[in-house]
Amino acid sequence: MAFLKQKYQIKNQLSQACFELKLVLKLRVILFETLVPLSFAILIQ
Repeated sequence: MAFLKQKYQIKNQLSQACFELKLVLKLRVILFETLVPLSFAILIQ
């Protein structure tokens, strides 16, 4: 019983880590897509 609980906990932690990783990547992409045009606009001015 304890083994199953531990296994479930590990699986839960893994899915949580995956979710956080996807979130970070998404934020990075958004940041990149916002910052690059902004810096270009500043450079062009």
